[in-house]
Amino acid sequence: MNSIQLPRINDYQGGRSIIPQMKDIVTGFRTETKSIVAGNESAAKTALNSALEANSDYFDSLVTQAREARKDRNLEFFDLSVARAQGRIDKAKGNGIDISALQAKLDEIKELRTELVDAMNDGITACTGEGIGKCTKPEVEAFKTTREEIKNKYKELVELAKTTGQNQRYASAITRARDIITKGEKVLSDAQNRGIDVSSEKAGLDEIKGLVDSAESKYKAGNFEGAGQDLRNAQEKFKDLRSKVVSRRNTK
Repeated sequence: MNSIQLPRINDYQGGRSIIPQMKDIVTGFRTETKSIVAGNESAAKTALNSALEANSDYFDSLVTQAREARKDRNLEFFDLSVARAQGRIDKAKGNGIDISALQAKLDEIKELRTELVDAMNDGITACTGEGIGKCTKPEVEAFKTTREEIKNKYKELVELAKTTGQNQRYASAITRARDIITKGEKVLSDAQNRGIDVSSEKAGLDEIKGLVDSAESKYKAGNFEGAGQDLRNAQEKFKDLRSKVVSRRNTK
């Protein structure tokens, strides 16, 4: 029987190369078996059992190598996912977004790496001698539990990122609205000091300010839909107010 060149421990690409080699050996084994078994089934069965028993350690080592390769793949994927998430968080921080909650959640995920490695190593050890996909030891379930915990924390991170993005957008919109109101109040105050009656405009601006105050309260309570509606109403009223001011100026 041809031999398989075993990869180094933790050699992922080498681990993958085991699969086609095993297929070639199985194909050759079947061909040889057909010629040997014909008319001599009993002797062939005895020889086969002896061969399997004699090479059991060898076959077990192939399965273990395959599991090691899978472990390496899982860790590569874990590290890549963490790096991508960290890159996006760093970019958000550079844009002035408060990323403290996002960073805390990602740190929780990072801390699970050691637990993930331990769970995979325990599973590989416990499942020695059992085929891939056939091991039902408690260590396998422990690995699956850790894997699901990581997946769930990533889902929480995604939802947290959405909320953080919404918070930033509404906070920025409210800040811009207040800046506009402040500028409007100064313009009306200057006009009033020059003896111009701006009581109607001031009432309109107060109404806009009330809508912005309402939007901020709803935004802080997590009612983004209500906050958005108030901001849109404030924007429409400001357009109307500006149109009236321009029209009044043009009639003078």
